[in-house]
Amino acid sequence: MYQNPKDLTMEMHTTKDGTQMLIAEMNNDHLLNTIKTWCQKIKVSREILENPNKIQQNVVLQAINKSYSLESTMDRATDLIETSHKKLLPYCLEAALRGLEITPTLQEAYGRKEGVAPLSQLAIKLFFGQSQPEIFIEEDYD
Repeated sequence: MYQNPKDLTMEMHTTKDGTQMLIAEMNNDHLLNTIKTWCQKIKVSREILENPNKIQQNVVLQAINKSYSLESTMDRATDLIETSHKKLLPYCLEAALRGLEITPTLQEAYGRKEGVAPLSQLAIKLFFGQSQPEIFIEEDYD
């Protein structure tokens, strides 16, 4: 069945009050603020995973949350990155279609400005465990 490419970008956004709209219907400010919100969640979670000693030394956090553990905090940070990354993608696509500048926001969230070094097959297995990452197969369009 043929599907119009325009229809492929029609994903839903739910506002704080529960109203639903197409991401494509959002105004630029709303779209950019949503991207910034998801990016902030990624950035904070990434910083937790990169600096676990800072969290472990946070006596106030431990005092407030009696069930606090570094392991559970890192698990929550990992889950939040995965969720936020998936949620962020259609908003980024819409921003790119409109020509909006989101690169600095994404670079700050993900903590990088360049590609990463290629991973060996062993590193991929160690990093991703038994679940393999989605593989992008390059096609020759010539």
